Amino acid sequence: MNIERGVCKSLQYSAVGFAIPAAIIGLIAIYHFTFHEIHPMDRQQDLARLPALILIPSCGLALLFGLAAFGAFTPTNGMSFIRSLIVISTAAMIAVFASRPRVPRKTVDPNAWLETAIPVTVAVIATIVVLLYYRWSPFKNPDGDKPNSKLTPKGEITARSTQVASRPLI
Repeated sequence: MNIERGVCKSLQYSAVGFAIPAAIIGLIAIYHFTFHEIHPMDRQQDLARLPALILIPSCGLALLFGLAAFGAFTPTNGMSFIRSLIVISTAAMIAVFASRPRVPRKTVDPNAWLETAIPVTVAVIATIVVLLYYRWSPFKNPDGDKPNSKLTPKGEITARSTQVASRPLI
C-alpha cells in the first residue's frame, strides 16, 4: 500500500469533484439571472442562497471523488478509479435513501445531523472495504494476467505473462 500516492491522488480528484458542481451551478445561476426577468427581492434571496447551493453539493462530490481516488490509488494494484467511485457512491446513495424521511417535515428535527452523517460514514466504510478487498484478494492485477504468445525461432508458441505498466482509468 502506498499511502502517500493515495493521499496525493485523493486531493487532486477532490479538487476536480469540488469544481464540477461549482461550475455547473455557477453557469445555471448566470443563465438564470441573465435571461429571466426576476423581481429584485427574489434575486437578492437567490443570491443569498447561492453560496450554500454551491458549497453543499461541491463538498459532497469532493468527498466521494477523494474517497474513490484513495481507494483506487492506495493499493499498488487496486481497482480502477471509476469502479471505486461506483462502489462508494452506490453505498452512499443507498444510505441517503435509507436515512431520508419519507414525508417532508415542517419542524426542525433534533436528529437532522444524521441525514448527513450516515451517508458520509457509509462512504468511508465502503472505501475501507475496497482497500481491504484489494489488500487480501489473491487476484492482484485488475486487468488479469493475459498471456503474451510469442513465436520462437523453431515455430513453437510460448506464453509468458506480462506486467501492466500502468492501469487504465476504467
